[in-house]
Amino acid sequence: MSDSGPGRAPAEELHGFLRELTRFMLRFSGEGAEGVDRVVRGLARTYGGRAETVLVADGAVLSVTAGVGAQKDHAT
Repeated sequence: MSDSGPGRAPAEELHGFLRELTRFMLRFSGEGAEGVDRVVRGLARTYGGRAETVLVADGAVLSVTAGVGAQKDHAT
């Protein structure tokens, strides 16, 4: 991720990172939906953003907001 200030990540890069993390955790983690949601939200906050997830048995919808209102949505 490029540096856009302490604790801040550009929306596009943060969304890509969280999207791939969500895919990875759904596929390989035994955490369950609550664990995936907790990790994704926590990492989004760490990088100055906010993430909302909707997890179902075979996929997820991820919405990431970072910076000033920049939002990305993705179904995985």
